[in-house]
Amino acid sequence: MQQQQHQDEDRPTGKGSVVDLPSVISNLTINDSSIVLQRGRGTFKRKSKTLAGEVSPHLAAAKRSCVFNKECQSFFESYCDASSSKIDVSGIERLCDDLEVQPADIKMLMLAYMMGAEEMCVFTRKEWLSGMAKLQCDSLDKLRRTLPEMELWLRDKAYVRGLYRFAFDFTREKNQKSLEKSVAVSMLRVIFKHQYIAWPLIDDFVESLQSSSIRGVNRDQWNNVFEFADQIRPDMTNYNENDAWPTMLDEYVARRRLKYDLPPCQWGDECPSVSDHAQSRAGAGQASPLYLPMDL
Repeated sequence: MQQQQHQDEDRPTGKGSVVDLPSVISNLTINDSSIVLQRGRGTFKRKSKTLAGEVSPHLAAAKRSCVFNKECQSFFESYCDASSSKIDVSGIERLCDDLEVQPADIKMLMLAYMMGAEEMCVFTRKEWLSGMAKLQCDSLDKLRRTLPEMELWLRDKAYVRGLYRFAFDFTREKNQKSLEKSVAVSMLRVIFKHQYIAWPLIDDFVESLQSSSIRGVNRDQWNNVFEFADQIRPDMTNYNENDAWPTMLDEYVARRRLKYDLPPCQWGDECPSVSDHAQSRAGAGQASPLYLPMDL
């Protein structure tokens, strides 16, 4: 009798009973608030009851994830090239039209950064689903509403530095170690002309880069341009040639000092300011520099 009683107690009869895993997963209207894995038995045990019609939070989250993934897949397919199973140039152009942004808008670079895209003008399905999951966007309308919020991230220097460094690999030909000069120039303008970044020397630097003899920009040069823009004053008074700057930037500073007759200086904050230099020139009867300090 005792053996029969123990067997009866092990049978699934109501509250606290043991149920098969497949039946739990397939039934999304189960009235349990939680399901806990019972170790060593390959089964799940019901814990506490909820109000009728409520769904387990874990199962509800799984259902939402499934729906989100399905919508993201459909979103991807609307721009995907059927022959390559990727979003290519034409698909990205249509996406830009629908989002009402230009392909060269920094927000498209930010979108690629969020996806971890490896190739310019191409989004793979995996990259798309990863990026949209991070942004919680499974439709055009949601992505359109999210872009202005993303733009505020450009006020964060750490984020901008990461975006800037991503741009090097994103735009570089994979069999090359350097960016082509024309590509580097275009990307520098995309990043440094945005209102939240707005490097005042970008046009002057690009002009100097275009007229230089270098054929491409390597990773070290690229990364140092950002640090130069972040740290060096427009009048170059805190630029020290003895620091470990690339030759490309040494040459730019030399050309700029010659062009605007700026004082050569190697001692950081101890160097004379632009205004002090202008006064010394005026006292010597020389012409004033042909620039305004606010324009430097």
